[in-house]
Amino acid sequence: MGTVDDQLESGFDGLRVTGEMTWTINQDIPFKDIVEYESRFDQLAADLPCVALCQYDLDRFAPEKLIDVIHTHPHIVYKGKICSNTYYTPPDEFLGAEKPELEVDRMLDTTFDLASAQDEILRREQRLQVVNRVLRHNIRNDLNVILGHSDILSEELDSEELQSSAEQIHTTAQELFAIAKEAKRIEDSLDEKPPVQVPLPLSQIVGRIIEDVMRENPGKQIRSSLEDEIWVEGSEDLEFAVQMLLETLIEHTDTVNISAEIEGKGSYATFDLVIEVEEQTLPDSEIESLMKGQETPLRHSSGIGLWIVNWIVESSDGELSFETDNEYTRIIVSLTALEENGVEEH
Repeated sequence: MGTVDDQLESGFDGLRVTGEMTWTINQDIPFKDIVEYESRFDQLAADLPCVALCQYDLDRFAPEKLIDVIHTHPHIVYKGKICSNTYYTPPDEFLGAEKPELEVDRMLDTTFDLASAQDEILRREQRLQVVNRVLRHNIRNDLNVILGHSDILSEELDSEELQSSAEQIHTTAQELFAIAKEAKRIEDSLDEKPPVQVPLPLSQIVGRIIEDVMRENPGKQIRSSLEDEIWVEGSEDLEFAVQMLLETLIEHTDTVNISAEIEGKGSYATFDLVIEVEEQTLPDSEIESLMKGQETPLRHSSGIGLWIVNWIVESSDGELSFETDNEYTRIIVSLTALEENGVEEH
């Protein structure tokens, strides 16, 4: 506790601690004592701004010890992902005298919770399929009718004011049609198998996308300082996500700047694709709803393009984040950098 107080007094928000636990193998300390300490840690530090990470080598510890370790930690980092641990057992139960009976109850409850979660996922998928079917069929068909009649009105009406109204109807219908198309893309992505990670020449991909976007948006500018050979690991949909991101941004601004930052080396290297635009290029609702992970009645985004970008980046084991200051908004796509073509040397 004293260590946490020291960090708070130094101006930090809290304390992060990590411990590699292999040292316990050749010690005289009974492993059950170590497990008991870890089991009670959350109770002892419940009110402290402290996060502790215990590292266990799966090749060095016996399976029966690892089972106890799993039971005593509410969260587990496995294969690079922070997982909420459904097998976590509170200290009073884990250390109780009637441990076998309590463990049976815990296992049955966990099995029930997992089955219930799977049922809920299935129900949500079915609802989403129905919604997307409506967007794909009913709304898109009706929009085609609206677009056709708006064209007729624009040609037949003599009043400039009425022609302007007809053109506005046509533009709004096209925007709704684009949203329905994006929803179809989501449905297709959800129906696909989990994406396979492949090496991607991101510098070449971004170059192609810039040419396409600039061709469709004359008078606007996308400046890139990417090196010629930058490879990352990601899903094949990543090109679609970057293109959608740039198309979304160029709708709101005249200039987009693209740069790269590479941190680490070898298998630990991370590539950040940094896309910079003037502040307020994207409405706050677009960013806030995405960062909070949900839409709200008071904060909802105008489209679903950024959501698709975020989902594809996540499927590439990457992360989409935002930074803002008084002048610029930076959209950062963080990906795993590969060693091909000298990336390791940065």
